Amino acid sequence: MEAAAVGVKDTARGEEVKAYLVLQPGVKQADVPPEAVFEHCRARLAAFKIPRFLEYRESLPKTPSEKIAKQKLVAEKPDLRVGSFDRVAGAWL
Repeated sequence: MEAAAVGVKDTARGEEVKAYLVLQPGVKQADVPPEAVFEHCRARLAAFKIPRFLEYRESLPKTPSEKIAKQKLVAEKPDLRVGSFDRVAGAWL
């Protein structure tokens, strides 16, 4: 239903991409596993744009004009990798 991408600091590459996904009502996370999301991205994006990290959310924070408030997503936790699926490690962190 909605998606947002933000940068995550990385010591080796400088920055990695993290995607946040809000699924359509009635669609479960098991219906859209991380591997399917990454495969979808691989087929449509340049390699450097494919997210390394993925987090499913019930909703995304919004600004008063109803845009996704990415700065609030970034400010929510000190380590944005926590609670995410890491495509490189193939595991939840």
